[in-house]
Amino acid sequence: MVPSIEVHFDLRIGDVYWLFLSNAIRKLVYARWVLAIVLIVVVALGERYLPLVALLLLPPFPYILLCVLIFMAGVLPYLRCRTFVATTMGTSSTLSCIVGPQGVDVRRGGSQVHYDWTAVRYAKQTSGLILMSFDGHSPLVIPKRCFASSQQLSDVRSILAAHSKSRVKQRDYWP
Repeated sequence: MVPSIEVHFDLRIGDVYWLFLSNAIRKLVYARWVLAIVLIVVVALGERYLPLVALLLLPPFPYILLCVLIFMAGVLPYLRCRTFVATTMGTSSTLSCIVGPQGVDVRRGGSQVHYDWTAVRYAKQTSGLILMSFDGHSPLVIPKRCFASSQQLSDVRSILAAHSKSRVKQRDYWP
């Protein structure tokens, strides 16, 4: 049986920015197909039937569209990431998390929350993070850089694989 593992971490914007950025880019990839279909229909109808087409091709509109896309792909994920880190960390500089066979305990400042494994809705790992989503609560993001050793990380992986609903796959990621 694996003992409980305690991890102290400070979540940074850079830890979760790539999650938000990849999600925004994925949405833009889907949106580009919709935009392509709309533009094909507009061009097929022609400029003489729709005077709006001429406005879409004039110089200010493409530049405005490019600025909106850059904002959605780069700036908006940063703002969401900063908000997520601020709400997760609160006023404390570090969080303490204990992952064990009974569940997950999260300590911040003077408060403590316990989540049973039945409340863990989703558990996933990326190359730099372990993500856990709980029923009705914001997700818990643990950076892998905060584990004391690779053994501690593999113990947490095995606990998550044994107890979470989504059955985290064992991967050979370090760090």
